[in-house]
Amino acid sequence: MKQNKAFFAFLIIFSVVFTQNSFSQTYNFNLSGIFNEKLSDAEKNDLLNGKIVYKNIGKAQNISLIDTNDVLSSIKELKPNYLAEIIQIIPISKTPFLIFNLYQILNDIPSYKGIPYYSEHNGIWVDLYSEAKILSKKESNENAGSTSEIDKTKINAEFFMDPFGTIISEITILQPEQIEKGKYFSENFLIYENINTSTITYHDFNCVKPEKMKSMIYVFQKDGYFILYGIGGLNAPKVPFLSSRIELSFMNRIKTFCNFVFTKLNK
Repeated sequence: MKQNKAFFAFLIIFSVVFTQNSFSQTYNFNLSGIFNEKLSDAEKNDLLNGKIVYKNIGKAQNISLIDTNDVLSSIKELKPNYLAEIIQIIPISKTPFLIFNLYQILNDIPSYKGIPYYSEHNGIWVDLYSEAKILSKKESNENAGSTSEIDKTKINAEFFMDPFGTIISEITILQPEQIEKGKYFSENFLIYENINTSTITYHDFNCVKPEKMKSMIYVFQKDGYFILYGIGGLNAPKVPFLSSRIELSFMNRIKTFCNFVFTKLNK
């Protein structure tokens, strides 16, 4: 189980988008055409009541998002045996600057350092990441048609997470350039992809190979709502009798990072 904790702690980074306030009213929104039958009626009702839906789905064939633009091709190519989704919908009128704020937070890699995390298994408080820094960063523009350009940010980042040591990641962020100018178009979106480029070790044992841990956030607009979709996967050995402990660790780490981001968004 310990060699798999790296995935669950790492995936927290990609649940950053799901830290917005939940609203009490029921949303008048049609989820058909966005999610398939893998999303249950109960989960759909939760989304329409402003709740966050967490799904431990195991394999790529259980993905609930209808991926018409093939955004999730990298995740599918991974052929993960650990896979989780995080979903929320939010009215644009409630959080019009969500994508811009999310973009700023995702770029602020050093702010991940020192996030307090309570380990239920060990009964102690620890740092989720004791080090988090940018090794290199490159920004560029790509033509996306007559109305906009796409800002592309590529970051090589280094994280230190006990007991796994140093983890090197390549992070790519795509978003329409107009967001920085406060303009909002129907094609607004944000795509965040994070891939490990170094081997992840546990006490000198190589447990995750390079490019075998991937996570994404995909945010887009539809009919006056933001669709917030996060997914993270790992291709690594799976120990069936430890599944329940892994799931507990995963959920608790997501909640920890969500609380951290919520505080940052509301300062």
